[in-house]
Amino acid sequence: MVLIINEGCELRIRTPEDVISCFELIDRHRDYLKQWLPWLDSCQTEPESLTNIRQNIREFTSGSTACFGIFIAGKFAGMISFNHIDKYLRSGSVGYWLAPEHQGRGWVGKCLARLLEHGFMEHHLETVWLRANVHNLKSQKVALRAGFTLMKVQPNSEWLYDRYVDLNCYCLTRAAWENSKKTDKGER
Repeated sequence: MVLIINEGCELRIRTPEDVISCFELIDRHRDYLKQWLPWLDSCQTEPESLTNIRQNIREFTSGSTACFGIFIAGKFAGMISFNHIDKYLRSGSVGYWLAPEHQGRGWVGKCLARLLEHGFMEHHLETVWLRANVHNLKSQKVALRAGFTLMKVQPNSEWLYDRYVDLNCYCLTRAAWENSKKTDKGER
């Protein structure tokens, strides 16, 4: 599956053919990414990356996640995903990361907008959650610009290698997302 952002960027489900580019990008930026992402120790080799890609494909097929690679100018640049989709509650949780050389250009915001559209329209979600490290100011700004509301701070919510970190918990409902679309079009 491919979600087009614009002519220079697309979201697509990674395939085994993407393993080398995915692993090399993660490995090149491992120290930077470890500030925010707790799963990097399970992705230390190409075979581990391949296992992750195959697991993502199985979970996408079952409808429990939707993990997309971000491809800018045809090259793997990061990930954005519904890390969990609860079909019964019609809710999902979003996560994303982007290599430092692609940051500051609005890519994550555009990709998040397209992922939210996919979640609300294709998965019929009613609520989307986003959790961000309280020290990750860039991610917090992305969440707020996308229309999320900060609901609470979850103390000691994530184990990050050698310590627990607090996470801001943001929420976006279908109604708020639809209202923002009307406002964007000048409707009332």
